[in-house]
Amino acid sequence: MRFQPPVRERDAARAAAVESAGYEDEPFTARLLRFLWSARLVIVTLLLVASAASAYGYLQPKITNSAAPAALTFAAVGEKIQGPDWNYTVTSIERTLKLGTIPATSGGYLVVHITVAKTNADAPPLSTGNFQIIDANGARGFPFAPSSDIYTNNLGMLWATRYPTNQSVQNHLVFDVSPSARGLVLFIKDANVEVRLPDP
Repeated sequence: MRFQPPVRERDAARAAAVESAGYEDEPFTARLLRFLWSARLVIVTLLLVASAASAYGYLQPKITNSAAPAALTFAAVGEKIQGPDWNYTVTSIERTLKLGTIPATSGGYLVVHITVAKTNADAPPLSTGNFQIIDANGARGFPFAPSSDIYTNNLGMLWATRYPTNQSVQNHLVFDVSPSARGLVLFIKDANVEVRLPDP
């Protein structure tokens, strides 16, 4: 006679077998989806935290190795101005109706005598493009380039090509400016300084 387990144990064994078979037959994607659904609150919370951290990093001020540009300041003739690579001093200005035989488009010239000293040995050559003249209405003018006739016709206007480090060198900025212009300032771009020039 074959041994038969008690009815209760038999039914429990069958139920366990059915449950085990059903679990094994459930596809992986269904199990994954069920897990994700049960963990949805944790996942959403993590995404929100990550988004907040990312937004904070984007919105906070960027800190770089290079120094922030200096705020615009003002200086007077004769005052020493320190830029990142050069020091400047406007020593004097003069106005003239002509230089040699070269007529001025605006009726006159403004000559700004300036000494410069290179403080950074690796600084690029100093350009006249680093300077602008600004009138009382905010209009800007640019100096003549060193290659112009103003500098090459032996008129006494020089733009240096050599700048020994930490040694003052005399330069001349020449602008085409109306003789009646008043309230002029010389803007030095790299130092972000405006030098108030005296009216004649």
